[in-house]
Amino acid sequence: MFDLSPFIAYRPLRLINGGRNSTFLVEVIKARHSELRRNALCVLKIHQASPPDVSYQQERTANSLLAMSYTDPLLTAAASCEVILARPCRKSIKTRYPQCFGSVEVPVELLQAAMEERGWVEPGNGKENLFHALLFEYIPNLEPLMPKDVTPAIAAETHLVLKTIHASNVCHNDLENFRIHPEIGFRNIFIQQYSRNVYILDFDAARIVDYSPEGQNLLDEEANKLDGLFQIILSGEDQRKRFPREVLRLMAERQMQQ
Repeated sequence: MFDLSPFIAYRPLRLINGGRNSTFLVEVIKARHSELRRNALCVLKIHQASPPDVSYQQERTANSLLAMSYTDPLLTAAASCEVILARPCRKSIKTRYPQCFGSVEVPVELLQAAMEERGWVEPGNGKENLFHALLFEYIPNLEPLMPKDVTPAIAAETHLVLKTIHASNVCHNDLENFRIHPEIGFRNIFIQQYSRNVYILDFDAARIVDYSPEGQNLLDEEANKLDGLFQIILSGEDQRKRFPREVLRLMAERQMQQ
């Protein structure tokens, strides 16, 4: 994965998701070539830890492996920039996760100032308090997958998307919302409006496995667990039946304490 910091300038348009790992919708141009007006919308995901924490390394490694599944892998930083600005039609891309174009070193103070003034963050402006970030393809009109959205077709498509990810020996490891147990909820699975295509995002909790039986079992367990959740939803049965009565009691007590 290439460091794109010397090659691009960007300006934040809006905050997509705050928190420890913040994501911004940004406009990207070639550095020092703003007069050409070749631009693109991308997602900048900032890992706010220095030195880089485990989640950044996990996401970087996972996306490096997933990038190998693309028909035309990005072989240089310059080639990556050209792909960003070419803005290929999403309909021609079969993968159902955002393409990661490369890494970016983000000067935090400049980013905050740019958010307030809608200004540009140029390379070489600011060498202190740098955060590590990844630059992703922007896929518009995504909505989180909700249980009410699940149909047999959606379940089957999600299974295929996850199978594609597993083919790169990447276990996503963060697809179920455990906070709302005993209810079923999902994380990082999205449906695109109009097309109804399924996308899986955010690999900062991913585990990279090998071809050993243990590694492949982790992939099978993740796929089977997700398929099981879909089956419960589609069957219409009480989601609480997944848990013993004592477990439900402990869950209720914990929710009351929060």
